[in-house]
Order: sequence, then C-alpha cells, then structure tokens
Amino acid sequence: MTQPLLKVRQAKKVYAMGDEQVWALKGVDLDIQQGEFVAIMGSSGSGKSTMMNLLGCLDIASEGSIAFAGQELSSLTKNELASVRNQRIGFVFQQFNLLPRTSALDNVTLPLLYSNVPESDWASRAKQCLENVGLGSRMDHHPGQLSGGQQQRVAIARALMQDPTIILADEPIASLDPMNAQVVMQTLRDIHEQDGRMVIANLHTLDTARRYCDRVIGMRAGRIVFDGTPEQLTTGVARDIYGADASFSEATTSTQIETPPRRVASLAAL
Repeated sequence: MTQPLLKVRQAKKVYAMGDEQVWALKGVDLDIQQGEFVAIMGSSGSGKSTMMNLLGCLDIASEGSIAFAGQELSSLTKNELASVRNQRIGFVFQQFNLLPRTSALDNVTLPLLYSNVPESDWASRAKQCLENVGLGSRMDHHPGQLSGGQQQRVAIARALMQDPTIILADEPIASLDPMNAQVVMQTLRDIHEQDGRMVIANLHTLDTARRYCDRVIGMRAGRIVFDGTPEQLTTGVARDIYGADASFSEATTSTQIETPPRRVASLAAL
C-alpha cells in the first residue's frame, strides 16, 4: 500500500491556560494520501485549527507522532521544520493577509524573498500563478481595488509560488458572500484537479464540503468523530459533529445560490 503523505498517530496537543491544561487534541489517528481534497469540519474548540497548525508545521504535537512524507516532524530542528513549512506547504487564511499598499503581483512574490529562486524569475512566476487563478488582468491592482473573492484568489496564487506539495486553507470562504465563496472553492478544486495537489480546508458549510471535497473529516472535542465521503455527510452526521439537536438546519450554513454553476465562466469578472 502507498505510504500516506501525512500520517498522524495518537496525536495529542495540550495548552497551558494559567494553572490548567487544556487538551485541544486527545489522540488523533489520520492518514491522508497525496492528491486528496479534504474538508475538516467542526465547531469552535473542536480541534480543527489545532490539527491544521500541526499539519502545517506551525506547531508540534505534545504526544504522538505526525509524519510528512515519511519524516517524523517532532525529530526536526526549528530550522528544518521551517524549511518544510516554507518549501512544501502553501497557506491560505480567512483574512487574506495581503499588504494593502502593494500590487497583487508583488503580494504574490512575497514567498520568494527568502528562497533560492533568482529575482529575475519572480515576476514571470507570479504572473503565471495569477493567471492560474483567473486574475491575470488584475496583477497591478492593490487589494483595496479588488473584491473579497479576488483578494482570496491573490492569496491562493501566493500560496502556489513555492510549488507546494500541500495547500492548507483555514476557513478560506468564511468572510465571503456565496458567489465569491463558490469561485474561491472552485479555484482550489481546479488546482487540485490540474496539479494533483493535496488540499486540506477547514470549512463550516456542509454543501460546500459535499460539492468540492473528496473526503470529510468531522472533529468534536479534540477527536475525529467522522471520516467519510461527502455523500455520507448527512444532516444527522452533521448534528453529531456539531453536537446539535434536531433543530439544527444546514440551511443556516449554506453557500448555495440560485442555479449555481459547476464552474464560473469568467473568474476575472468576479
């Protein structure tokens, strides 16, 4: 059997809160193969953001093990961990994290500041990444001249600059309207399909997870309580993930719009 790209075994994470210890993860086992598009779902405090931080080499498990391409992360020095993070992992955040007075093109080149890529290649590489997310005509625009969805696609282009093995998207559509949310998710899906790149996204909307992801992982109180296909993500399963009663309605989390397209014809227009 193929070795999983990410292999998590009994991962636990504890944080000190004054005199108390809070267990954010309580023993997680997880294998993720190269080329999967995975949604991680759960309410606030479920452990999904902690899990994302561990997978992204932003933090280290208190107990257990996490291996990236067969390499145990806890055995790495800080510099080695930073090297894995900077060269192999692309991050997309809810708040975009763009420099407001800098063009889209220059924002996208930021990951190359500390790389070995010759500066003469930066612009052409950034232009290609912006073309890939449908923003080739917006490369000279500053973030304030772009819609929220366009800003998030600039952030996705930036994440692509180091040609990462994995893209980690932490609630990438939480601050977007339904139309822009669909465009951003379709952009991530296209990258996944065209490049065979692993994408892991923290999501709250059930219809989005079903439509764009191949696998859904549900977390509750620091543990995985569901791991299955989008088709298996029923309303009943969602209630279990979120600890909700029968009054729970997934319509409150929907990004659905009338007659939603499978692919928006003109990304640059949005």
